[in-house]
Amino acid sequence: PVPAPAPTPEAAPEADEDGMEAVKKKRRRKKAEEMSAQEAEAIDNGDASIGGVGGGPSAEEVRMSNDLHHQHKKHYQELSGSVFKDMHTIPELSATIGPQQVLREVTEQRAILQGIVQRVEDVLKEAKCPRPKMIDAKKVLDQYTELRQCTTDSSFTEEMKLEMLEDKRQELSKAHRWEVFAKFQDELNTLRDKCTKRMAENDVTAKEVRAGSDKKR
Repeated sequence: PVPAPAPTPEAAPEADEDGMEAVKKKRRRKKAEEMSAQEAEAIDNGDASIGGVGGGPSAEEVRMSNDLHHQHKKHYQELSGSVFKDMHTIPELSATIGPQQVLREVTEQRAILQGIVQRVEDVLKEAKCPRPKMIDAKKVLDQYTELRQCTTDSSFTEEMKLEMLEDKRQELSKAHRWEVFAKFQDELNTLRDKCTKRMAENDVTAKEVRAGSDKKR
């Protein structure tokens, strides 16, 4: 007799997607116990990066990084004082004034421009900072986030973790300081070059004025 065909195995019931999603949410919420209600809700909605869980830095860490950047920027702005504004107050030499007035303005402007150049050099000496090992603030912030997410145990205590987080915050501050200083240094060097160029142009003008006066004699 022909053997009866083997019964077709019943298809396994599909996993309850809603149930699995609930489990995932529960796991993610457990990681977010120390986060605000708003951030935890964002994680439930699938946006883990907002709280920094499994993603980028948290909103609080981003604020910390921005605050460090602004602190250094404010420091260098205060250090420079009005040195940038002073350059804009120097008028162009007028072609309608007499030769003697032109020569007088060239002399006056040279004194002002030399003063700006000297102030630029003094500020750069005072503002100079050592180059840190890590100059990429974003990378340091990511390291801070990874460290903050690490769990503690007997070999890695909470005290050790807090100490390492503070060290990493100091690294982040140094990276921001270097970033701000590098830009500040470029701006001051550009200003110094403008002053030097302006003095050279004024000297050419003064030379032409003197040559014209000699011909009239």
